This record gives sequence, C-alpha cells and structure tokens, in this order.
Amino acid sequence: NGAASLRWNHLFGSRLFVNTSLYSSVYGYNVEFGNNFWTSEIGVVGLKSQFTHYASSKYTAQFGFDLQAYANTPGGLTLDSSIVVLPDFSDYSSQKNALFYEGEYTFNDKWSLKGGLRLTTWRNIGPRTYYTYDDDYQLNDTVRARFGEYNFYRNNETRLNLQYRVNDRSLLTLSYGSYRQYLQLILNSISPFSTLEVWLASSPHIQPQAARHLSLNYSATHPKRRLNYSLAAYYKQ
Repeated sequence: NGAASLRWNHLFGSRLFVNTSLYSSVYGYNVEFGNNFWTSEIGVVGLKSQFTHYASSKYTAQFGFDLQAYANTPGGLTLDSSIVVLPDFSDYSSQKNALFYEGEYTFNDKWSLKGGLRLTTWRNIGPRTYYTYDDDYQLNDTVRARFGEYNFYRNNETRLNLQYRVNDRSLLTLSYGSYRQYLQLILNSISPFSTLEVWLASSPHIQPQAARHLSLNYSATHPKRRLNYSLAAYYKQ
C-alpha cells in the first residue's frame, strides 16, 4: 500500500482561502502458496480544490471540486500460472467527479446550522467487454465498448447538521445525510476463498449503493478528569 500528496494553499484575501491537493494512493495484496497466487489492486489519482469563504462573523462557506481517476485489477486465483480455478475479473478504468458546497450559519451562542449539497458523477471508461442478460439472467449479448465513456451515473448527496450547545462542556447534534458508494466489495459466502477481497466498480450491472443516515448525538467533556464521552442514536436505511 502507498499514498502520496502535493498540497498548495493560497490566501486571496482576509475572507477567501483555497486548499488544493494532488494525491494518489494504491491498495493491493497478494496471496501466494507455492506456484499458485491471488492478486488484487486498486489505484486512484485525484485533484481536489476546496475554497473557504468567511462571508461574515455568522456565516462560513466551503465549496470546490474533487476529480478522481480509478484503475483496478479486481483479482483472480491462478494455479501454476496457467489454470484458472476462479474466474478472473478483467481490469477496468473509471472516473468519479464531484462538486460540493457547504454553508454554516451561527445564530447565537447556542444554535448553529450546517447544510450542504454534493453532486457526484461516475463514468466507466473503455475499452472493455461486458455482457447483457435477459429477465431470467441468461446471457443475451456481448458488448465491446471502445475507448471512452460507456456507462454513466449522476447523483445528489445532501448534508444537514443542527447543533445546540447545552453549556460550555456539552453539545447536542441532530444530523442527516444521504450517501452514494461506487466501489462495491463482492463476497461469496459459499466459496472456500470467501476471505479474498474483490472490489468491483459500479457498472451497467452494479448500481451505486445508496444510504440515508439520521442521527442524534450528545457529547460532553470533563476537563478535570480529562474525559470525553458521547451517546448516540441513529437510523440508517
């Protein structure tokens, strides 16, 4: 595994600040036993730029973009480097782009409200061969996509956060968020190789996972005893 980043910060004035990062990471693993092996790898290169605007003493906004390019070798199990025991998953390339905006307004010493919107897109990039199926999940056709986009998803993600400061040591927070996940961990509970991780991208056959999360959280500090504690209840769909 490895990660690297290059960061540039710039102050446009007393109210506007930008943080721009060029980053990359690689996650991979190999399992070897004799001449047999399993290999899997995920690589990502991204460019993120986030602006912070101090509009007033009560309102602060953060906005920007995040561009990511993925290259993935989901994996395969090979025997003696020639006989495939489990089917190989072909390599794929994808792009994930996001525009985001979040604003925080402080009403007074007790109340504050934070809200945001995130617009995300996911593109599968060819060349790649994939398959279509009928209503009975039988193979229908083979599609050979050329270089460029062959599948596209677009989603909106919302964030809301309401905070009430009970006193200088405790805080009550009500929050809501909607989320999308475009990389999926594929598991097979009946396979003897179920401990091997297979990460597949959203595609014509695998839609992004969606979740909604509502939570109520109470947190407090005890400076003299150097303790922080919290109590939370949540609902997730």
